[in-house]
Amino acid sequence: MRRYGFLVAVGVVTLAACGGGGSTPPPANQAAPTPTPVATATAAPTATPTPAPGAVSLAYTSTFGASSPATTAPAALAFQAETQTASLTATEPNYTGSFAASSSCAAVTVSPASAANGQFTLTAVSAASSGCTITVTGATGHSATLAATVPAPGGVQLRWVGPGYQNLPAPVGLLAGPINIVGTGSLFAATLVATETAYLGGYTTPVASAGCGGNLAITAATPIIPPLPTTPPGASFSYYTVTASAAIASSANCTISTGDSATPPSTNDIGVVVTTSGGSIQ
Repeated sequence: MRRYGFLVAVGVVTLAACGGGGSTPPPANQAAPTPTPVATATAAPTATPTPAPGAVSLAYTSTFGASSPATTAPAALAFQAETQTASLTATEPNYTGSFAASSSCAAVTVSPASAANGQFTLTAVSAASSGCTITVTGATGHSATLAATVPAPGGVQLRWVGPGYQNLPAPVGLLAGPINIVGTGSLFAATLVATETAYLGGYTTPVASAGCGGNLAITAATPIIPPLPTTPPGASFSYYTVTASAAIASSANCTISTGDSATPPSTNDIGVVVTTSGGSIQ
């Protein structure tokens, strides 16, 4: 019996050693902890520098043929006569503001004084042979200049042609005074020509002096051109028909006078002689 009990004891010890009272092993396939993300700083974008304004350029056009492309140093603008106008355009790279313009003389005006689009009108008012400068300013410290000239009006000239000039070869030369009319009535009427260089305006209505004794009728005329000379650029021509109703002697001091509206104004006159027998056309 004692042997059997010993075997039981050994069995108990063996069982205790196999499953009883030992440490617990770690669980299998355990997931690794997830790392906390670290924020990365974003670099600020590099600012693009604003381009600096460039040089002011000027361009102009006109109805009388003068023009210049856009340039920082345009050729001088030469008006042909008072009252003519020209269009001036200012541009400047990298500049979106308004342009200001001014004239150094009263002979050439500029308008408007300021323009967002850089468009200006130049007007010839009076003679300026030199020293007239148009200045246009864009961005601060940026400007361009344009010199302008206006010729002085040449003064009124009175000349004439006799009847029948329409049948002569062109161009028919105009005659200086006095007007020599060799008969009365429309058949012998002369054509009076008022001309002036560097002047585009009109003339006052021609007036016969007291010495003409009321024997001259003066009316506006539209002559045939050719054969009369054509009007040169920057000049003006006006034509009048002069018809006599009675003889006028040279001693009567009969004259016809007219004037212009130039700055400054001028007037001129031409003598008239009317013969009813034995006369001849100059």
